[in-house]
Amino acid sequence: MIKSIPLNKLVQSPRNVRRHTDRAADAELKASIAAHGLLQNLIVRPAAKGKFEVEAGERRRRAMLALADEKLLARDHEVTCLVIEDSAEAAVETSLAENFHRLAMNPADEAQAFAALVAGGATVEDVARRFGLTVRFVEGRLRLATLAPVVFAALASGEITLDIAKAFGATSDQEIQARVFEQVSSAYYAPNPDSIRRMVLSGTVRGSDPRARLVGRDAYIAAGGRIERELFDNDDSESWVDVALLESLAATKMEEQAKALAAEQGLAWVKPTLDPYASHDLVEGLVRLPAEPAPLTEAETARLDELDASYDEHAAIL
Repeated sequence: MIKSIPLNKLVQSPRNVRRHTDRAADAELKASIAAHGLLQNLIVRPAAKGKFEVEAGERRRRAMLALADEKLLARDHEVTCLVIEDSAEAAVETSLAENFHRLAMNPADEAQAFAALVAGGATVEDVARRFGLTVRFVEGRLRLATLAPVVFAALASGEITLDIAKAFGATSDQEIQARVFEQVSSAYYAPNPDSIRRMVLSGTVRGSDPRARLVGRDAYIAAGGRIERELFDNDDSESWVDVALLESLAATKMEEQAKALAAEQGLAWVKPTLDPYASHDLVEGLVRLPAEPAPLTEAETARLDELDASYDEHAAIL
């Protein structure tokens, strides 16, 4: 039965299966409810003293409570709820079903939706505020909406990942995007975002490029790579045409060297990159971990004393 219940009559259910949440996602939900109201009813079960336990929709309840704390909603705001009379066990199953089969929105659909809002007169800041998002996030989705049709279709169908699609967006030239997409689609190896980004920004690679030096001319040609040379070109100035192949060979070699380095240095993992610098995407989510040096052993302390004495002797002579 659908029923309107005052917000202050709704309480958390001990049977709700969701135990963890995400602060950023909660902020987005709160902003959405503030801008558009509650778009999906809660599922509740009668409890003692006229209360109703929320079996599904606890995040929505908390978002509305936060809005009530900010005086944006009344404490007795009427909330549309589906009231069930099931047993406790059935209520748990209802909560699980409501949460388990939820599907996140496809980035391509988000891009089209945001683009439609902006085309209708909304600013990027308006969209970000109304959905509790950052301006940078909305701008990124709008950039996806301008991808070449063949690339956008691949994103929408799940043929390529969001990171790959973002890499294609490194250039606004849709012809280049489409050409690179066709090239990597016919390749037998799977491209990575770094490869795509470099390919759309430059069509060929010189023989002096660090990636070419790393792989080596013979290995590149043996793998089927093509090289174009003008009359006065040398090994450094010649053009390596199959950039995707070069990227794949270079990435493989970097992975091999990373494993060797990790084994040699006793490191848990090493993340190689072909970029000449550590980009934001590469270090996102990483933090510095301060490490104190291990205390010196007795032998090391004695050796250090010997070196100090030797230093003093040589300093006196100098």
